[in-house]
Amino acid sequence: MNPLSKAFGFMRAMWTFARYEAGLRYNPRRTFLPGFVQDAHIDADQCTRMELVRKSRWFEKNDALANRIAEVYTEFTVGAFGPTVSPESSDEDWNLRASDWLDEWSQVADLNSKFGYGGLMTTACWREFFDGEFFLLKTGERGRPRLQGISAHRVATPPDLYDQEGSTIIDGVRIDKRGRPISYFIQEGFDDERFTERTANEVIHLFEPSAPNQYRGLPKLTPVMNLLHDWNDLCMFEMQKAKDNAQITNIWENATGSFSPQQARQNRFLPTQTAPTDSIDSQRYEFIKRVLGPKSVAVKSGEKILQLKNESPSAATQWLWDYMASLICAGVGVSKLLVFPWSLQGTVARSELDLATNYFRSRFATFARASFEVYLFAMGTARFSDVRVADAPFDWTRIEVLPPRAPNVDVGRNSAAMIAELESGATTLKDIYLPRNQSWRKQIDQRGREEQVIDITAKKYGLTPDRIRRAIAESMKAQMAAETEKQRQEDLQPA
Repeated sequence: MNPLSKAFGFMRAMWTFARYEAGLRYNPRRTFLPGFVQDAHIDADQCTRMELVRKSRWFEKNDALANRIAEVYTEFTVGAFGPTVSPESSDEDWNLRASDWLDEWSQVADLNSKFGYGGLMTTACWREFFDGEFFLLKTGERGRPRLQGISAHRVATPPDLYDQEGSTIIDGVRIDKRGRPISYFIQEGFDDERFTERTANEVIHLFEPSAPNQYRGLPKLTPVMNLLHDWNDLCMFEMQKAKDNAQITNIWENATGSFSPQQARQNRFLPTQTAPTDSIDSQRYEFIKRVLGPKSVAVKSGEKILQLKNESPSAATQWLWDYMASLICAGVGVSKLLVFPWSLQGTVARSELDLATNYFRSRFATFARASFEVYLFAMGTARFSDVRVADAPFDWTRIEVLPPRAPNVDVGRNSAAMIAELESGATTLKDIYLPRNQSWRKQIDQRGREEQVIDITAKKYGLTPDRIRRAIAESMKAQMAAETEKQRQEDLQPA
C-alpha cells in the first residue's frame, strides 16, 4: 500500500469513528473555538493574566453590577470581621487566654493600616474576587507578628530572570522539580523595579486553583468579562439614545430651507445691526427661538423630519439587560436573588439561598486555610514573646475556623429553629456564636455575670430570681411580637 492510500485510509477510519459532533475541531455550521489542551499556567501566562486583571479592575472602578456582586461575595464569604478563629486545645483555661490574646492582636495585625485582621481579610477577599488572588507576607514589628498585604501585580518575574520563565519560575513563582512553589518574587515599593525573593513559608498565597499546575489566580469575572463589556456598551449606547430622543428639535419650514448665515453672524457679533434683505427672516427666526427654544432646524416646503418618541429603553432592551445580568451572576456563581432582591415564593427562595450558602462555604475554604496559617504564625510567635500564652499545651495548633452568617431569608424562622436545635442538642453554643464573630466562652461567662446580678437584685428588693427572669422574657417576647407584626404589615404593602 502506498503512503497516500495509507493516509487516506487512516483519515477514513478517523472520520468513521468520530461519532461525537462536539469532538470535531472544524464545523462549517458553527464558529471556530480556538484553544489547546495544555497546562493551566500555559493557558494563563503572565501577559494573559495581567490583561484579565486590568479589565477586571476597570469593571471594579466603573461598573455597578460588578461591584454589587463583589459586595455580596465578600459579605457572605468572610463577613465584616474575617473568618473567626477559635482555639480548641485540651486546656480550656489556655483557650480562653488565647482568645483574649487573638482579640487584642487582631486590632493591629495589619502592618500597613489600622484596620486589623478583619479589614485585612475583607480586603483579601475583595482583591481575590477582582484580581483572582492576594498575598499575605508574614513579617513583624518590635518583636510582634504582623501581616502585610501584597497586591497581585507586585508579584512577578524580575526582568533579569526572564530566561528562567517557564522552567524554574512561573509568573513570579519559583518552583522545584516537583512543581511545588518554593519562593515568590515581590516588587519592593511602588515605583521600584527591585524584587525581593521571599520563601514560600513567609508568604500566604490566597487563591483558588481550578486545575493542577496553576500557580496564579484568575479574576472571578474571567468567564463573564465579555458579557460585562457588552453590558456596559449596551448601557452606554442606550443612554446616548435616550439623551438624543429627550432633546427637543423644532422644525421651521420656510421657502429656502435654511437660515441666513449672514444674519446669524450679524446677530452674534453685531446684534444692533440688521441687514435689510434679511430683516423679515431674522425677526421671524428670533421669534421662533423665543417661543420654541434655541435648537431648531429648517427644511424646505414639502419636506418633513419626524421626531422619534422617547421610548428608551424599550421592553425588549430591559428584558435583554435582565437576561445578561442573570448570565453574569450565573457565570460568577453568585445568586441573582442576592444581587437583585425581589419577591419570590418562600420555598423557592429558601432553596436558592441554600444553594448560595453552599457556594459561599466552598469559597470560604480558601480563607479558612489562610486563617489557619495566620494563627500558626501569630500564636507560634506569641508563645515565645508573651507570658499570657507561653504555657501553650501540646495541641495548641487545634483551632476551629468558622465562616460568617449564611444568607438568610427569614431570620425569625431560623432563630426559632436554632433555639429548638439547641434545646434538643442538635447544635451547640459554639455553632451559634462563632458565625457572629462572638466567643462562645465569653458569652457563657457573660451569662454567668448576668445571672449573678439577677440574684443580687432579687435579694435586694425581696423578689425571687425567677420573677425577674420571667419579666425580662415577657418583655422581650412582646417586643419581638411587635417587630414581627410590623414586618408582616410592611410585607403586605404593595411594592
